[in-house]
Amino acid sequence: MIQLIPITLEDQNLFSEWFASDSIGEKELSSYKNLPFWFKLLIPLKLWGWIVEENKKKIGFIDLEKDSNNIGHFSFYIAPIERNKGKSKNILLSLIKKSKELNILLLEAGVNENNPQSQKSLKSIGFTLKGKDKDGYLVCSLPINSSERI
Repeated sequence: MIQLIPITLEDQNLFSEWFASDSIGEKELSSYKNLPFWFKLLIPLKLWGWIVEENKKKIGFIDLEKDSNNIGHFSFYIAPIERNKGKSKNILLSLIKKSKELNILLLEAGVNENNPQSQKSLKSIGFTLKGKDKDGYLVCSLPINSSERI
């Protein structure tokens, strides 16, 4: 069972451990290298970060930012040792559930073109390609009301 647990400063070593064997993940999500700095960015009711736990084992994290139009922009990360085990779908479904609780109307993720695994995971639960953002990432989106079937 997947649970989303708020990130704490005690998770810093875990992030360092995950990134030690994942230079691409570290580059893409570099703000997590310094959790005290990242915590300064958190804004109640606007920006959240969660550790993803599966059966009490920490396997990744999600961050979510809600903009003024109730669009949730997120990123998710799966620890290198936990990848290619079919976990991303359940992680994303947990995020959708949490997004509904937070009154988010649309979820959007920027995905690197060189990350076909994330693209496939998003597509498998109904995300569609919207285009590219200013940084060259593929933007995938999912209206939350269309996820009622999930």
